[in-house]
Amino acid sequence: MSPRSILASLAAVVAATAAAGPPPPGLVADLGTDRARYAPGDTVHFEVRLRNAGAAALHGAVLALSIRHLADSAGPELARGFDLAAGDSAALSLSWDAPRPDFRGYRASLVVRDSAGRVLDRAATAVDVSSDWSRFPRYGYLAHFGPGLDAAGWVAALNRFHVSGLQFYDFQYRHHRPLAGTVEAPAAEWRDIAGRPTARATVEEFLAAAHRHGMVCLAYDACYGAHEDALSDGSGVRLEWAAWRNATDPRVESTIKSLGPFPVGWSTRRLLFMNLASPQWQDYLFARMRELFAVYPFDGWHIDTWGDRGAFAFDGSPVDYVEGLRPFTDRAREATGRRVVANTVGSRGQEEMAASRADIVYSELWEDHATWASLLEAADAVHAADPARGLVFAAYLHRARAHGMAPGDRAPFRTASVLLADAAMFAAGASHLELGDGGRMLSTEYFPDDLKLEVTPALARALRRSYDFLVAYENWLRDGVSPAPCGLTLPGRAAGAEGAPGTVWTFARRRGADEIVHLINLTAVPSDRWRDDAASCPEAPLLANVRARLADDGTVAWVGWASPDADDGGFHRLPVTRGRDAQGSYLEFVLPGLKHWDMVVAHHGPDGAP
Repeated sequence: MSPRSILASLAAVVAATAAAGPPPPGLVADLGTDRARYAPGDTVHFEVRLRNAGAAALHGAVLALSIRHLADSAGPELARGFDLAAGDSAALSLSWDAPRPDFRGYRASLVVRDSAGRVLDRAATAVDVSSDWSRFPRYGYLAHFGPGLDAAGWVAALNRFHVSGLQFYDFQYRHHRPLAGTVEAPAAEWRDIAGRPTARATVEEFLAAAHRHGMVCLAYDACYGAHEDALSDGSGVRLEWAAWRNATDPRVESTIKSLGPFPVGWSTRRLLFMNLASPQWQDYLFARMRELFAVYPFDGWHIDTWGDRGAFAFDGSPVDYVEGLRPFTDRAREATGRRVVANTVGSRGQEEMAASRADIVYSELWEDHATWASLLEAADAVHAADPARGLVFAAYLHRARAHGMAPGDRAPFRTASVLLADAAMFAAGASHLELGDGGRMLSTEYFPDDLKLEVTPALARALRRSYDFLVAYENWLRDGVSPAPCGLTLPGRAAGAEGAPGTVWTFARRRGADEIVHLINLTAVPSDRWRDDAASCPEAPLLANVRARLADDGTVAWVGWASPDADDGGFHRLPVTRGRDAQGSYLEFVLPGLKHWDMVVAHHGPDGAP
């Protein structure tokens, strides 16, 4: 096929996607893998579900699966034949031994052909070959633990998005006593902080299912929280370990700094602030976490904070909750012998956390990171501190709308808002804590509120492709990449590095010989803010046949393009022409289309010939 024909074909794919959204399942009802992450040398099982809705049976049809790492083939094609009667369904599998190199992403492309070689359907997925989740974390959550839930089904649904770590949010009995019962006699059921029923069997089923899919499981608990009755419930918490709003308050229980009040029916009216720098409080809480880990096979602790800067200890000395988080986290890792992740609210302390013993940097973004450009700034600060550190943003779309909804009301997430925000975070080198509880998604900081806003089937299909893209190209997205000058321009279009509404946002990265440029379509976005509190962001318009110029230093061997919005994220080299203007030499090429996010890669090689 000629370069012009390739561009025309790809442009047609982009246009079809933009017009109708990701298509519903055809012959290939689903393509996925049995695990979210694989160690080098593991056997990857690709799971293919087929449904023959046609009037004729298929005889001698073939599944053909090709696997690529970035722009290169990762081995010979996998194939198997099958027959499928009209109206029947089938579940088939293909196996692949993961290569030995560690920390690599792969794209797997499936083509289904009939006995005459005609293409019947296509699909794609991705594979993360990483010995540890922390290098390329994809963090999800669970927030409902009542009896009778479909734990296996919920976790299997998250596995389809390659979620590699799960935060078990608010499952614990009390913040200062996370284990209900004792190590010798753990409780079968208990009430969480909101008074919701929680079942031991459900927690255990979630843990077992997540571990089957290769996910890391982290137990949520705050590092300086205690229920209001902690000083009198026999737990051993002492007044001297608490914290106060100022140095002169009477050192009595009623004046302890607190979070609340909480609604009627919750198990505590408020949460007391403890002194996270107190060795005695640390020893107490670490012992309680060890008790929890003795009963439940969690891989570690998700250490929450509430964003407060400071308080005052019993003796009147200042307590710095931001400065004290890293030493607390490091000691927690040592004292519990488990993984730790700590929440740097508003990104405060995230650079210090990048140098800590925490698995990843986890930044919960608020109004000090409200703009599109600030997402990139927050990510760049972490990568400057440690280019190899995995980064996750907790960031809640449509938060104001969700908080303003009446009990029982339901509304859909805005597809354009979600896909653009994810594009910005993924391109910046982070992932987004958003997916959980089977097919739900976060809109507020209180995770059990995930029943208010709903993920439509079209959004779910688009998110599958976004997460496939995140995994397939993880080495171009967040494998030691560094910020680079953006030498790409779009003649005749408003574009720039500021993330301004009404423009195409462009920024660049460098990884070895590869120059990576991201284009995010903000042309219809009315604001420089990503949160879209009113859930009113207009649909991103398709920009077809986008002419682009890339500054040419004479060493570019080829230019390629990929987008989660087209061809299931496939990577394609583009024909280029050379030119020169007042700014110097350039390479010109045409992007088949830009819907939400395009990624352009220019490979600099010794031949210098594109």
